[in-house]
Amino acid sequence: MWFSESWKQHNLAQVNCLSQQTKQKLSQDNLFPSLLSLLDVKTQVVNNKLDMLSQCK
Repeated sequence: MWFSESWKQHNLAQVNCLSQQTKQKLSQDNLFPSLLSLLDVKTQVVNNKLDMLSQCK
């Protein structure tokens, strides 16, 4: 995923977490839950098991 330098500086923990996921088998199913997590959106309709950041929380 691409992030601006400014965003990366303010969200270093999330960037580091995502960089640890590079060897995991992921699909497009992981994208939406992960984006919502990155934006700190809370909802019950998303499967949090598909969130790439869930392993770092």
